[in-house]
Amino acid sequence: MNIVISGARVQVYGEEVQTYKQLPVGNYTVQFNPFQGFSLAFSQELEVKEAKIYGNTITKVSKCLDGFANVDRNFGVILSGAKGAGKSLFTRVLARSCIDRDLPVIKVTSAQPGIAEFISSIDQEVCVIFDEFDKTFFSKSDEVGPQSELLSLFDGMDNGKKLFVITCNSLDRLSSYLLDRPGRFHYHFTFGSPEIADIDAYLKDKLRPEVYAANIDRLMYYANIVDITYDYLRAICFELNRGYSLDDTLGDLNIAKNSNADFDLIAHILVNGVDKTFTSRGLDLSFRTGAEWDRMRLWSDNYVIRLTMKPEDVTFSNNAMHVNLPALQWEDYVWDNAKDEAIKNFQVLSVELRKSSFRRAGAKLLI
Repeated sequence: MNIVISGARVQVYGEEVQTYKQLPVGNYTVQFNPFQGFSLAFSQELEVKEAKIYGNTITKVSKCLDGFANVDRNFGVILSGAKGAGKSLFTRVLARSCIDRDLPVIKVTSAQPGIAEFISSIDQEVCVIFDEFDKTFFSKSDEVGPQSELLSLFDGMDNGKKLFVITCNSLDRLSSYLLDRPGRFHYHFTFGSPEIADIDAYLKDKLRPEVYAANIDRLMYYANIVDITYDYLRAICFELNRGYSLDDTLGDLNIAKNSNADFDLIAHILVNGVDKTFTSRGLDLSFRTGAEWDRMRLWSDNYVIRLTMKPEDVTFSNNAMHVNLPALQWEDYVWDNAKDEAIKNFQVLSVELRKSSFRRAGAKLLI
């Protein structure tokens, strides 16, 4: 029998009870009971299940832990970005690295009054991860609410310095007191679409060789025009390896069906010896490979030029799509002769396609 006395509470436990001066290294989640208060429970939620980590996650994790090791105060990291973009994987890799460095990890998944005091009472160095912070600790005001109540915890060092990590999907739901404050949260890592090289490596690893060979060209085109995530890639590979076509896969999966394949075309053209910028906004590039694109209209001042091009004439680099100039078919041009002189000659200098803020609602993605 073991007797544990805390304040006025006397509790009787069996022989399995052990006492420690510090929290043993491990992964924990915070639990709350309205009658007993806060406690910690061992957890397996933060275990890394992936055999291979893609991108720069490991490098960023090391950067966080090295930074924490070289300060004498609390250290904060914000992880933001769309769902499925890699934030959860980052926290799992971070948790594993913390354990390797003898740093306990505590995950907070609910906003209970008094949580700041409970975390503060842990008198040692620990890593505290607030999952989906923007949702769990949502505040309508910067001055009051669960986020504001945590500010003193993030700033203070009353009971051992701590590494605080918060994940969020919507930055507009974070308190302004957390953003642009490197003294409070030193790093802010934004998660988006993986780099093209990482996507290719992932597809090579996950797809059967014959499936990879049959689909890679269309998949890379898809990855370049769509804001893709690892969740997308995982689901696509699963379906393709089961023998389903890419068309059926993209049509049936629980992924965004509205087109985000809209681009702005920017062309620099010498018109009568003068360099003019021609643009066309919101071009939908989600056409099947090999199909001719619709005639595009480019505007500059009062000039309008029409062109036709094909998907295979486009290459990708540096987050932009570049057009093979000799492949362009310039059809005709018009001008408002009340304001501009007639086009006597023109020379195309460059053509580029950039992601557009324009979105065509309800468009179906076809590649």
